[in-house]
Amino acid sequence: MKDNIRPSVEAALGRLEWSWFLRQAGTLARDLGWDLYAVGGVVRDLFLGLTPLDLDLVVVGNGPALAEQLVSRCDGTRLVKTTEFGTATILFSDGKRVDIATARRERYPYPGRLPEVEPTGDIQEDLGRRDFTINSMAVVLDPVSFGRLLDPFRGLEDLHRGLIRILHPRSFIDDPTRLFRAARYAARFGFQLEETTRRMAEGCVAGGFVAYLGADRLRRELQLMLEDENPDRAVQHLKSLGVDRAIFAAGRSPAWENMHRLKNVRERAAFLGMDIKGEVSVFLVSLGILSSGWPESQRQVLYRRLGLSPGEVKRSESLALEGPELLRMLGQKEIKRSRLYRLLEGLPPEGVLYLAVMAPSEVVLRRLSLFWSTLRFQELEIDGTDLLAAGCHPGPVLGEALKRAQWALLDGDAPDAAGQIRVALDYLSGRSRRKGD
Repeated sequence: MKDNIRPSVEAALGRLEWSWFLRQAGTLARDLGWDLYAVGGVVRDLFLGLTPLDLDLVVVGNGPALAEQLVSRCDGTRLVKTTEFGTATILFSDGKRVDIATARRERYPYPGRLPEVEPTGDIQEDLGRRDFTINSMAVVLDPVSFGRLLDPFRGLEDLHRGLIRILHPRSFIDDPTRLFRAARYAARFGFQLEETTRRMAEGCVAGGFVAYLGADRLRRELQLMLEDENPDRAVQHLKSLGVDRAIFAAGRSPAWENMHRLKNVRERAAFLGMDIKGEVSVFLVSLGILSSGWPESQRQVLYRRLGLSPGEVKRSESLALEGPELLRMLGQKEIKRSRLYRLLEGLPPEGVLYLAVMAPSEVVLRRLSLFWSTLRFQELEIDGTDLLAAGCHPGPVLGEALKRAQWALLDGDAPDAAGQIRVALDYLSGRSRRKGD
């Protein structure tokens, strides 16, 4: 416990948007006879001068019961889930979330499996089950001692030294997902793995324990890493530990020669105006970049290892198979807008972003931007009813005629309804003459 830095911690908590909630939660927990703490990432980020996006709280008491009481007293909140681990999640109307967990101890019956848990009345025992020392600090929220730091594993010292350190020698073996989290934190904060921690990580990989991870857990950690800051550095950290080879346990790991491009995914999405929170899967784009140039057999191993759905496999394969040829055609010296549209119209958002990241020139990048921001939104002023009114017979051929009118619109040859009808009728007329011949 560190009382000498309590005033600065209390001041940092007071600057948070939801400091009122922490005060209210701490008071309510005390009234119920429980002890409440802010733990993990929120404490780490406060000392790094960062603003936590979410809150993790631990109560020596009953997490779901405390969450229910808080929701009943705080406007703009709702309870969205509880878990078998004694954790409840409160969602705020502005999108913020708070996880409130019951203090617990854990036991791992087998490497890579989820732990067996049971409540504990000792906050230090709860902190001792965590992944790294920098995530094993807690701040007291009781109104009498509000802001006091609990740091039994000297996490603050490691934070100042830029070190990632496990709490016990079996940490990675118990939970190999910590290998991915270590790489993610090292990349995000510019930290290094402490010497013994690195040896334990390498031993975990060499011992084959990554293979114990199920597809769901492996995918989740890889997705978090690829969607985090500096994913290229995180992948490099994984490679330095040999995790890439462990994923391909049945064979040799392919080259990850395009991993340096991962750092451009967010930048290119912003350039195109894509919403990476909902419109496009950064995860699938990043997988496509990493596996670019791989043999199909190795791509299929990766898809199976991550448990991708058939739809995700189809989207990922389209990047690998169609991407190189599309990039070649997009790089041609002259290309009509209609041709550009026809090349890209069938691609999902992931395909367009993938091409933008892999674009070999500014010309290609500008063409992708033109399609995404403009061409795909240009609509005809006519439809099939206009062609029927002009005396055309119904049938699938009308759709083909409208396509020609759409292409003419994009090329500037049919900017209005009259021009579009003319193009469509000319196409139909020419088709009839060809049939007659």
